[in-house]
Amino acid sequence: MRAWYVAHLQDDVIKVTTRKDSGRHVVGSGTLPLLQRCFRSGIYIIGEWTILDVEVCDDIWNVLVGVQYCGYAACMHAKESRDPSVPNAEREAILSLEMCITDVREWLLANKLKINDKKTEYMLLGTKQMLAKVTSHQIRVGDASIEKTHSLRNLGVIFDENVSMSEHITNICRITNYHLYNLRRISKFLTKETREILIHALISSHLDYCNSLFYGLPAYQISRLQKIQNAAARFVLELPKFEHIQNHLKDLHWLPVKFRILFKIGVLTFKAITNQAPAYLKDMIVQQTNTRYHLRSGSSILLKVPRTRSRNLGDRAFAVAAPTVWNSLPDSLRASTSLRHSKSQLKTHYFTLAYS
Repeated sequence: MRAWYVAHLQDDVIKVTTRKDSGRHVVGSGTLPLLQRCFRSGIYIIGEWTILDVEVCDDIWNVLVGVQYCGYAACMHAKESRDPSVPNAEREAILSLEMCITDVREWLLANKLKINDKKTEYMLLGTKQMLAKVTSHQIRVGDASIEKTHSLRNLGVIFDENVSMSEHITNICRITNYHLYNLRRISKFLTKETREILIHALISSHLDYCNSLFYGLPAYQISRLQKIQNAAARFVLELPKFEHIQNHLKDLHWLPVKFRILFKIGVLTFKAITNQAPAYLKDMIVQQTNTRYHLRSGSSILLKVPRTRSRNLGDRAFAVAAPTVWNSLPDSLRASTSLRHSKSQLKTHYFTLAYS
């Protein structure tokens, strides 16, 4: 086996380049920067393309002028937002993206590289009412016309045009139910400790991956994920199908799905406040200035909650969700300075709320 890995990997080289000047952080987790900017008012046009055989030079980011962008390894995203009610705004947004892609293509050709047109995807993001006003359904990439898609995958997360996350949750349910079905077939050969390890590896990992994107979703969507966790707990403890599960979740010391989402946002917010998070997260956190009144909470940190025009999308943005979750925490927790201590306190806090 070792010889097989050596044969396939010995000549491969991977290089990840970051650029930190001018406030531009272009390499990192592409999922969060994409969603942070999508949850705003207006139509967002997302173009994604993949570069073949690429060692991206730092100056490619100078080519991306006039559009918002983010990148991860060999995958790049360009974004453009417009109000669909403004005359010609839709066409201007598409032209802006097409010109950007043309500039990137010319830069790549000059550096003996190539865009993979077949993997280019184009999607519109917005509310149903906003999308109904859109008339253009394709974008030009080189010599190809790319039709818009209703969903696309980004770093393992499936996004739909209304950012409802329903397709991604359906995919999670499909994968986890498949694993649970196979695990039940060998359950009698496993100890309780082994079953719990397998559940964390095959089920909890899917429930927790990028779960901060589920903040603000309708209760019925969260319920679908909670049913998966309930089934996993029944498997670990070998419980009947209709056994009441809440006390058993408490015995396992598992946070319900709803509170796991809040826990993840709380941890990300703490990292942003204490300069342990990427700049694109820290830039969206604004601390409240001290008032002239002396408050008992003066030693803890409060964050400003920006106003939004869309409850379904705007309130789910990290810039809104993070201060909302953070300001709801107890003063003692917001005054913590240690990440390890903060995680422990945060879990205890949400565990008490879930099972009190």
